[in-house]
Amino acid sequence: MTRYLIIIRHAEAAPADNPLQDLQRHLTRTGKSQAHSCAQELRAAGFAPDVIIHSHAHRILQTLDQMKERWPGHEPKLIADPRLYSTPQGLTEDNLLHFYSRVMDQADDTVQKLMVAGHAPSVHQLIAGLARGLPAQIATNYPSATATVFSSSAQSWYEVGPANSKLEFMVLGGEKALSANRLRLAQPAGFPSPAVT
Repeated sequence: MTRYLIIIRHAEAAPADNPLQDLQRHLTRTGKSQAHSCAQELRAAGFAPDVIIHSHAHRILQTLDQMKERWPGHEPKLIADPRLYSTPQGLTEDNLLHFYSRVMDQADDTVQKLMVAGHAPSVHQLIAGLARGLPAQIATNYPSATATVFSSSAQSWYEVGPANSKLEFMVLGGEKALSANRLRLAQPAGFPSPAVT
């Protein structure tokens, strides 16, 4: 079975008044529109997920609520994982991939399409590790409501990694859909700065 891993950053959120309110940040009007558009593009390409493992931040929950509105009759299973909000900083590429392997291992191996919904910079770093470089379109920034899809021949979700994964599809900023043949890797690859957004 080919597995499909969809990695998404939440849609545009309003800034927090102070750092202690970061978890409660809510989507802007633009963010809600981005989430709708991203969901439509994913569904049109056949990538509406079966299971979503997600951060517990309010902006993530709102993003998923908006997306589900565009998937009538399709109800993915939701698994909240607070580790996706507070991903350890300063991980090496291998350690970051191992961290995400443990997150993805919560999905049953019969699941074909798994979405991981999180925050920058770790989603950006995960994509760089799986693709062995960053697509040029996101080399310096992973915009809100961007979803990147990888196919994988791994036997389990825990085993998904760069050796068995292929970049397939991206929805950039919630609206611009790009197929694999329109995605190219930027050189050199590199991890973005470690601010959580």
